Amino acid sequence: MSSLSLVPLTLEDRAPTSVPAPLPTAPASRLAPSLFASLNSQQPASMLTSSASRLAPSLLASLNSQQPASMLTSSASTLASSLLASLSSQAPAPVPAGIKGISSDVLGRILSFLPAQEITTRLHHVCQDWRKLPLINDGCLDLSDWPNLSDKKLKEILDREIAKGAHITSINLFASNITDAGLAHLSKLTFLSSLNLSGCYYITGAGLAHLSKLTFLSSLNLSRCPQLKDDNLAHLVPFESLRSLALNTSTRITGAGLAHLTTLESLESLDLGGCMIRDADLPLLGTLKSLRSLDLTGCQITDASLAHLTTLESLESLALNLCQRITVNCLPHLELLKSLKSLELLLTNIPLEAQKDMRAKLGI
Repeated sequence: MSSLSLVPLTLEDRAPTSVPAPLPTAPASRLAPSLFASLNSQQPASMLTSSASRLAPSLLASLNSQQPASMLTSSASTLASSLLASLSSQAPAPVPAGIKGISSDVLGRILSFLPAQEITTRLHHVCQDWRKLPLINDGCLDLSDWPNLSDKKLKEILDREIAKGAHITSINLFASNITDAGLAHLSKLTFLSSLNLSGCYYITGAGLAHLSKLTFLSSLNLSRCPQLKDDNLAHLVPFESLRSLALNTSTRITGAGLAHLTTLESLESLDLGGCMIRDADLPLLGTLKSLRSLDLTGCQITDASLAHLTTLESLESLALNLCQRITVNCLPHLELLKSLKSLELLLTNIPLEAQKDMRAKLGI
């Protein structure tokens, strides 16, 4: 077998015409063991380099192939899982110079299948160069696996990624310990389009005020934020591009807060499940003409109040689960929602058979 020289790879590289590209259908199970068998062996560095250089084109061929997404995910995630298993061992072998035969572009694709926390807190113990790899995957910074993420750590991560030239368009801070002070660090991400703050217990209106410069924000998740109150929603007024807003189970939000949402003319999806919404509040919802999805699960509303939703000509999905004052008498109002395609009525005061009949009449 002829020896292969090590050439730095990028995602734009293609196999030379004189050497056939490795088959993209090579089983994923062969990729990770090949890498870690070479890393753990006692072979000379030249042989390790050769092994790494053979592996990288195989991965690139797989990533660049026309295989189904599930197969590509399997290949890269298998590598990432094997890497994590190696890190978890009691006596991990040092990574030899041969690993440098795999470019940072390829490693970045592999490591994108690992939680961000693993990359920043564990991988640098294996190779200092890996500390420089981006945490961003397709513009998304996912820090939802950091239950003890602090405001200071968030700033460090953002500063490092921005210094690398990362273009961050989405951040997931689900169930983190970030406070209002931490949200101040997001103000520099002026092109941010999606922000998930679901389950962030310490966020208040003061934190939302720091987000006022994020005028490109199109998706905002504020569900399960128990400190948020009605008047805090006034800080959402600048978000003219907002299309999706989740406030479900933020239990201090009532109908009074809806008045601050009426200026959001682009809003297409609104989740108010578990909020204190009553009949008198639904006329405000009727002004959100762009709404396509509305979740009123658990709200204290009656059949008559649904008449105020008939102005929502684009409404396709309506959830009335746990609305125990909703009965079959709501049907005349629902029949006026000509775009309706999905209706959820779990644990309402409508028997299952009657629900089937209603859906049949609505053609959904």
